[in-house]
Amino acid sequence: MFSWSLIGGRSRPSHCCPRHSVAIIVPYRNRDEQLRTFLYNIHPILQRQLDYGIYVVEQGEHTKFNRAMLMNIGFVKALELDDYHCFVFHDVDLIPENDRNMYTCSKHPRHLSVAIDFFNYSLPYKTIYGGVCTMTREHFQKVNGFPNRYFGWGGEDDDTWLRWKMLEKSKDYFNIDGLNSLKYKVMEEDTTSLFTRFVVELNQIEIMQKLQKRLTQT
Repeated sequence: MFSWSLIGGRSRPSHCCPRHSVAIIVPYRNRDEQLRTFLYNIHPILQRQLDYGIYVVEQGEHTKFNRAMLMNIGFVKALELDDYHCFVFHDVDLIPENDRNMYTCSKHPRHLSVAIDFFNYSLPYKTIYGGVCTMTREHFQKVNGFPNRYFGWGGEDDDTWLRWKMLEKSKDYFNIDGLNSLKYKVMEEDTTSLFTRFVVELNQIEIMQKLQKRLTQT
């Protein structure tokens, strides 16, 4: 499809040495048409910007969708494959309109999808952190990733924003639910020229019981 794309959805500019190596993490289930549209549009933009890889984390059918946990898994699995220092967590139904939105990390976490056509190019509320956001590996590990407790749509992005607000006041909060409490099973792993895919199964009952046990012990 793209002559410059490497296996596994990897690519890098041929005319320069990029400062950033970025993992694009896409939580996914049952949106084949949107995934194709996303991949065909995002690759040409990213290829002009940086050294990157695209990782699609697909959830099996047996539990409610858990966007945040899939992004945590993508973070862990991407680091098993390369020494990434910047991570972009990206919904499959959002596409940048041009190259002006740089897919890189800065000194602070960034919310990239601050102006989208669905919301008339304005934020529905100022603390929104969903859609597309970037964090360095250090930032993500510092807040213990995203919360795993949100099965079903909504809540995880606001919770993540609050993790930065609460960081100085409640260190125990981050030790309960996140990267250090991940539990999942990889059912499939494959690569194409456009992406690397992990199909995972999540046990909602087991995850929530484990979280409740940890909460009672704090």
